Amino acid sequence: LILLQGIALVAIGRLAGVAAQIDFETPHCGKRFRIATHLARPFMLVDPTKCVDQRCPREAFGEDGGFTYNLMMDEILPILKRQCREAGVPDDVEFTWYIPASGRDLASNAVKMVCNGNMKDLRNVDQTSLNATFDCPANSAYSGPSNVGDCDYIGDPTCASQGPDMVAGAVHILRERLDLLDFSVPYLTVQQIVVKTRTEEPPDFMNVFKCFAFDLWAALFLEILVVWVLILLIESHANEQISKETWFAPFYDSWFWAFGSAFNAGGPGKSPVTVAGRIFMVGHYFLMALIVATYTGAFGPFLSSQGENTVKDFDSLAYDGKSVVVRGPMWDSEVPEAPFMGKHVGGNSETTTTRSTQFKLLQTTMRTDSAANFQVWTTTSMDTYWDGQLIEPRQDLDPCLVSGAILGAYDMVKCRDAITAVYYPESTIFDAPSVFYELNRRQKSTGLCELVTIGPQFSPTGFGFGFVKTAPISVPFNRAIQELMRNGTIELYRERYQIRRQDSLCSEDWMDGAEQMTIQKLFGLIVFTIIGILMSCAQGLHARWKKQDREVQARLDREAAEKEAAEKEAAEEAARLAAEAEAEAGEDDDEEGSNEDEAEGNQSSLPNQLGMQAMGGPMIGRPGAGMQASFKRAKSGQSNADSQNSEEMVRLGSFRTGKVFKSKVITPRRGTIPKESLSHRVQQMLPQADKLEQILKAIKLPSLPKKVQRDNAAELAKVAKELQGDFISRVESVGRTLSSATATATPSADGNASDGGRPALA
Repeated sequence: LILLQGIALVAIGRLAGVAAQIDFETPHCGKRFRIATHLARPFMLVDPTKCVDQRCPREAFGEDGGFTYNLMMDEILPILKRQCREAGVPDDVEFTWYIPASGRDLASNAVKMVCNGNMKDLRNVDQTSLNATFDCPANSAYSGPSNVGDCDYIGDPTCASQGPDMVAGAVHILRERLDLLDFSVPYLTVQQIVVKTRTEEPPDFMNVFKCFAFDLWAALFLEILVVWVLILLIESHANEQISKETWFAPFYDSWFWAFGSAFNAGGPGKSPVTVAGRIFMVGHYFLMALIVATYTGAFGPFLSSQGENTVKDFDSLAYDGKSVVVRGPMWDSEVPEAPFMGKHVGGNSETTTTRSTQFKLLQTTMRTDSAANFQVWTTTSMDTYWDGQLIEPRQDLDPCLVSGAILGAYDMVKCRDAITAVYYPESTIFDAPSVFYELNRRQKSTGLCELVTIGPQFSPTGFGFGFVKTAPISVPFNRAIQELMRNGTIELYRERYQIRRQDSLCSEDWMDGAEQMTIQKLFGLIVFTIIGILMSCAQGLHARWKKQDREVQARLDREAAEKEAAEKEAAEEAARLAAEAEAEAGEDDDEEGSNEDEAEGNQSSLPNQLGMQAMGGPMIGRPGAGMQASFKRAKSGQSNADSQNSEEMVRLGSFRTGKVFKSKVITPRRGTIPKESLSHRVQQMLPQADKLEQILKAIKLPSLPKKVQRDNAAELAKVAKELQGDFISRVESVGRTLSSATATATPSADGNASDGGRPALA
């Protein structure tokens, strides 16, 4: 019996242990959790106007309820239900969301809802005490979460407990809160970061020269002038490396050498050749080497020191006297035994304003480090409100100019330089994820980064879910959070909401204890460089255009020379032809005198008629002279038709141009027509038809004025071609007449014609 009793006791104990284990791992199964919600972008995005009696339905969270809301509803809730199924119990788990009656953006108010065990009781403790805190009555009165289906509203009698079951949002896990609530493991590690206005430095043209005094720059410039003069006097006459293309070339080339060697001794590509030149150039190089090294060493620290009076990190707030605005109570820092440390400068908060995490951080820093001393401004919120309405950042709305607006910490810093400014804090500090999200949101709304982050992050904490201490509900939530951290879901949420450092659109860097270099700091150097580039481009283009002009002029000169040579060659050819014609004309005169008697004896009517027909006009001189002259001209390839053609050429030219020739006809004198026919000579000159003046000279006609040739070049060329064709037809007609006459006069054995004694034609 005793043995059986022992076995029974062991079995009962084991069953009780199993039941207790099941109840410890699944306290959430079949329960409805009422959650006190801390409104903080981007973790809880709620429209309070859609909440009824502090309860916010699904519609109040819109399309995107925020980082923490989506994490709870889409990730943690399914894991909690799965845990219930794996334990073999119903998987009914529900979340309902409630916001504080006031101060909804303060995590402390959401924490108070849980601690007080009452949805509406947000009792404030004395915030004027450095060690002020508050207790948590719910730890003794809490009865656990209600069952699914119960507790639909505040005051519902079916609720197991009157207050919320947990708190969620951007709730820091702090030491004092750990004394009040049972927190889950952090689902997100959070650090603080400094926010300030963007550094707006006006461009400084002379900034790159300010690390040296003016008198030093003047002395250096004077030294370069002296070296320039010495180069001109000593080196320019003997040094072939100095340009001497023009009288002015040695001056600017020597200046280039003197000035360029101040930065790089071998830069100009020249070296002295005289003994005196080598002596003074060694001294110049040595001096400039020391100056360049000194300037290089002084320039960086000089630019860095310009940013010493700006906010660059948290230490500059603690030790350099830079002011910072945080959410917290105001106090009189001038009275003995002031309630808080540091100097309170001003703000829009009250003595009862809840102390924020950032306010507590400043106080903790000053308590642990006696050298730290903050200049503190205080406010009631991070956001700006007007008549109870949140002022969202917009391009068309400047909160600095809104009369009656209660500025939050962000806009206090932004508006410190405004005309209407009454608060002048230089910076604020806040949770880095919230800061990155807020500054990105402002930049996308306004297109400007008026506020920026500066310096490294500091003071890490964590965001977690808080539960009443007497209700061990945190275990299943811890298991769910750890699973989400292992599978990378938390990191995906961080990337989705752009709350990482690399996602920030508005930031300034302070590297190695110095401010980041900006274009404003080096603006003068950039401007001088651009001016030099533009000047060199202008000079290069000018030189190129001058070279092109010289090339064009040279080409025109070559063409003119070639044209002149061609005209000269044509004139020489015409002169040669004229000389040959004169010589042949003299031979014709001798032959005519020797054969004159024979020509006089020939009185045949056929030759006279042939002469009349061949010459195209009446006979000139005594009977038989036309025939004899025709035979002589026929022998030399000429006829009276040539003379007529010459006259007609003059008349036709005068008729066609209307202003080329006088009405007087100049007939070529006897003996001036060369041996070759006019048509043959004109045909020889046709390749140079555009030089009609040379053609007319070749046939002994009057020359045309230059202006007439330019104005009538095309018409004159056409006339020349028509004259050529007309004259050739006339010569061919003469040839046909002579041929027919020769055919009708058949010579006999005694030299007489076969038709009855007519003389034969040669």
